[in-house]
Amino acid sequence: MLMINSIKPIICSGGSMNGMPMMKIDFADVLDESALTGFQKLQPEQVFSQIIEGWKHPWVQFSGKEPCSQQGLDFVKLMKMLIKGGYHVHLETWGSLPIPCIELFRWITLIAGYPEIEERHPAILGSVHEIQFLVDSLADLDWICNTIGDGAFGIEQRKPVIQIHPMICVGQKAKSPNGKFNVPYCKPYYPSGMIDGCKELCLKNGWNLSIDSMKLAME
Repeated sequence: MLMINSIKPIICSGGSMNGMPMMKIDFADVLDESALTGFQKLQPEQVFSQIIEGWKHPWVQFSGKEPCSQQGLDFVKLMKMLIKGGYHVHLETWGSLPIPCIELFRWITLIAGYPEIEERHPAILGSVHEIQFLVDSLADLDWICNTIGDGAFGIEQRKPVIQIHPMICVGQKAKSPNGKFNVPYCKPYYPSGMIDGCKELCLKNGWNLSIDSMKLAME
């Protein structure tokens, strides 16, 4: 059985797949007991039938806090069913666990935040197509440069796509845009200097700037 939070169509926002229509399978993180609420237990055949009934685009995304916590034959079975059905599968992972049938994923994005580098499974670092560094503050940019400079991800040898992804903050109060009911809402925003700092770093190193376009559209 697979533990699934949701299955829904999305427009991928941020990274190399930005703007790509995908069917997103949000897997529950089996290793995080605090997050195991409201999930469904589904057979691979049930997940596959939900996708083929209404999804005509070629991409399916495996996501969730750590989708690879779904270790077992059912995870591999679903992957092979999707590929046989003509789909390409994109994986988002924090890289803390081995990736089953890793060679079958068409695109693998490693999300690199502050978890210890040593916690990432070594086999993954040699197989990812893209590393997306999340930036919460300008101080993170120094950490990214030092981490890459120390060779922790083996980037110089493998040449994956490097994405610098500034994180949008939510919490600034503002009036409703139409002003009709004067209802306060949380307006997403980037901290001062965040975009300029990330852009300068990307231009200097030949990296990509990844903007969360769907959240920006909310402004």
